[in-house]
Amino acid sequence: MDFAIQSNCSNALTGNIEAGRDTLLFLTIVKFAEALKIQPADLFLLETSKPKDQIRQELKDIIDKLIDDIVTN
Repeated sequence: MDFAIQSNCSNALTGNIEAGRDTLLFLTIVKFAEALKIQPADLFLLETSKPKDQIRQELKDIIDKLIDDIVTN
């Protein structure tokens, strides 16, 4: 829910996208990237020098920090 707020999208939309029940529109991709403070293209990296587990952990850390910032402010 906090990520939905941070990305200015509904909780239902983010949940449906996560569950594969909805598709991403370009504007939603941009909003998600802005919320994560990354470039939109970074959401679609197929080949990278970092292992997928490391990328997942880095994204989780970014999201956790965003949530902490929201809760403490």
